[in-house]
Amino acid sequence: MLDLNSNLIEIARPNNQDALRQVMLVNALSIVGVDANTSKSKFEQLLGPVNGRWDLDRPFKCYQSNGRWITEGVSTCALVCRGLWRRIKVDMNALYNNYVFGTAISAEKQFAIMHNTWIEGQTAGSLIPSNGDYLIIGNNINIHALICIGWNKDIMISVDGGQIDSIGLQCIKQCERRWIIKSDGPYLGTRKVLGWINLCGLPFKDENILVPEHWENVG
Repeated sequence: MLDLNSNLIEIARPNNQDALRQVMLVNALSIVGVDANTSKSKFEQLLGPVNGRWDLDRPFKCYQSNGRWITEGVSTCALVCRGLWRRIKVDMNALYNNYVFGTAISAEKQFAIMHNTWIEGQTAGSLIPSNGDYLIIGNNINIHALICIGWNKDIMISVDGGQIDSIGLQCIKQCERRWIIKSDGPYLGTRKVLGWINLCGLPFKDENILVPEHWENVG
């Protein structure tokens, strides 16, 4: 049974792309429901190393004051994606070092471009993301990162950090949004798809990865 308390075990990374995508899907499903209130330690473990402590005890806010952008709390959408990449041992140094605030998403995009695994939304044509792919949607400061875990016709199912629980704190949810093609490219719900990272084109640092126990029983 897969739930928030599933133990992580180490296995050899699958050589088959479909199996690798399944591993990523199961890892993503295993963190749905993690929040900063009732499962804070699990959340912190997923977010990875940081100098000090993650600011999860207050809601995330971003606003301007005297011409400067001020943030409170922490937005976790890209950090959750990083945590999932860390489990499958993506060979990106920033994943394993103390987090530098403000670098997530842009660093992943540049890493993907460098390894020829970035798919630009505006030029994607009929291409769509697959299970385990890392999407970037939105514009300006309203950028969001998520992991695709499946489709129901034109509805993408994803696992998203940066969500809000009943008391306003960060949490991880399974989300559904409609894939809409417009003249300037695809949209996911109301947000423009800037592009996505093909999971199977990423480089990995070693032969073993982490997965929830009994992962192979998840269909």
